[in-house]
Parts: sequence; structure tokens; C-alpha cells
Amino acid sequence: MTEESILEKMIPDVKLVMGGGAVVMLKARNTFVQVDQSTVCLLVLPVGGQSPFAILGNVAQQNMHVGYDLDKRTVSFASADCTTAYTSRPASL
Repeated sequence: MTEESILEKMIPDVKLVMGGGAVVMLKARNTFVQVDQSTVCLLVLPVGGQSPFAILGNVAQQNMHVGYDLDKRTVSFASADCTTAYTSRPASL
């Protein structure tokens, strides 16, 4: 069993509620990272103090389609399997 599938079985999805009521469901692979055989770290930082802004980092956004509507000033998220979402040609040598 891979490390990712072990994490997926042990850790439930995390519901991230954003301002305006938007909800993003994050899988274990988007919220935790296994740094060695006995250590798993949460990839979420508190907001406050000298850092008043929340950042949805690159790990949280993996396998997500992120949409930006500049006119409505909204951001949307949708789960995706980015390994199969796009086809690409092999790099030429």
C-alpha cells in the first residue's frame, strides 16, 4: 500500500469554509505530508499576529481546478484528477 493511500484511509477529508460561504473539501494528500515513516505534518498555518492573510498553498491546490471570475470577484474550486485531465506530447530531445 502506498504512503498516500495509507494517509487517505487514516485521515478524513477536511472541510475548508471560506469567506462568503464557499466550501472546499480537501483530501488527506492536500492537507498532510508524510516526512518520514513515523512523522506526518499538517500543512495548515494559523492566521493572525503578523500574518493576517490565509494562504491556500500549492499542496492544497493539487488535483484541483481553480477558477477565477474577475467580474464577479469570486474564486471557485473543483476536484480533478490532473494525471488524466490533460494529454501532453512527450518532450522532444
